[in-house]
Amino acid sequence: MVAASALLLLLSVVSFSAALGGDEAINIVDYGARPEKNFDSTEAITKALAAAKEAGRVVYIPEGTWEYRKLTIDSVRLKGAGSDKTTLFAPDPKKQMIVLKGDKPAIENIRVSTVPTRRDSENDAVQANDADGFEISHIEIDGANAAGIMIYAKNGRVTNNLVRNTKSDSIHVSNHSSDIYIAGNLVRNSGDDCIAVVSYQVQKEMCRNIMIENNDVADQYWGRGITVVGGENVTIRNNRVANTSGAGIYIASESSYQTFGVDNVLVQGNTVVNCPGLYRLFPDFLQGGIEVFSSTELPVQNVLIENNKVENSPSNPVRIHGLVKSIFVRNNSFPAPESAESEGGNVTGSTISSSILGGAPVALPQIPNGFGLPVQEAVVKLKNDALSGKSLKESKITAGGAYVRGIWRGNSWIAGPESTREEMTLESGDRLLLVGTSPNVDKARKMIEDGE
Repeated sequence: MVAASALLLLLSVVSFSAALGGDEAINIVDYGARPEKNFDSTEAITKALAAAKEAGRVVYIPEGTWEYRKLTIDSVRLKGAGSDKTTLFAPDPKKQMIVLKGDKPAIENIRVSTVPTRRDSENDAVQANDADGFEISHIEIDGANAAGIMIYAKNGRVTNNLVRNTKSDSIHVSNHSSDIYIAGNLVRNSGDDCIAVVSYQVQKEMCRNIMIENNDVADQYWGRGITVVGGENVTIRNNRVANTSGAGIYIASESSYQTFGVDNVLVQGNTVVNCPGLYRLFPDFLQGGIEVFSSTELPVQNVLIENNKVENSPSNPVRIHGLVKSIFVRNNSFPAPESAESEGGNVTGSTISSSILGGAPVALPQIPNGFGLPVQEAVVKLKNDALSGKSLKESKITAGGAYVRGIWRGNSWIAGPESTREEMTLESGDRLLLVGTSPNVDKARKMIEDGE
């Protein structure tokens, strides 16, 4: 009986170690980490990561909520007990970023959380920076002042993640990143584009060889669904895109951001529903369900749009304009515009596949119960004189979680960056465009109308 119990214990230990990727995983508890409120486990986790790098081992974070202030994962795999069990919580959203660097760094099975305050460009939740062979998988990101997942790296997989409540893009690829597989991710309530590939001319080289497939993105309060704004050899296929602010799928070169042009992009088999949402409130906002254009001297060229379904688009299903050439549109649920070609073309898209880093194809994600709430938009007229003369920040209209996208004042639309928008002085008769989950919008509406 004792021997049998010992054997059972041994088997459970082996099984546990195998799940961690090795039989000598390093536990952060052994370095002093504690899952307690107001206890900073940063030093303990950092020591565990350093020891794991030296020994070539995995770092394990057990079940619980562990507070931290910035971490760097250098050539190490960091694993939790599951994104529903292990949470890394950053009390300060300006000290949230977890950086992956070096050779084959990875983070998986962990929830990364903070309470975001104001949008910035520095404080991503997770950033792959100068990494080669990285993996970001089965993590949940809930909140970030900047992007949820930022990629400045090559040869990587971003798969099976849940990303919500970011102030900027949920998943952003830039800085001549290449050979990236992005699949099976679920994105909600993004502060800007849900999944974006962006190549700025100042970065000298374009992003290339990006596969974006089988993602589900929806319910954002600003931005587009899936975008390529400067880049080459990109495939966007079999994704679900719904309830975006701007275009559902956006292929462009933008003069305002001095981006590169676009070449060899395949847009295939996607479903786009209720995009763009902003058009419903402002008919002059004329992005299509799928938008292709260039406002720079660099063309958008060699784009194939085929076998896509666009439903309930309040604007045009597809719009093509600006300096574009060799744009092929065929076999979609909508007719091809006159500006497109229907026959020919040699558009191949990404040169990498789901097998990168020895991986397998990733299917569309299942939507967990309670993951995100539908985003609501409402235009509310300022009737409460007590708020007139106060700045948006002083009014505390957004304190309940709603977002003010802009203000109609007379016939003028006032928006601008979030930081300056919060300093705008409210005037009686202003019409505020509120965006957020239904309960948060209702709170803000009541304050605007009743002062409560």
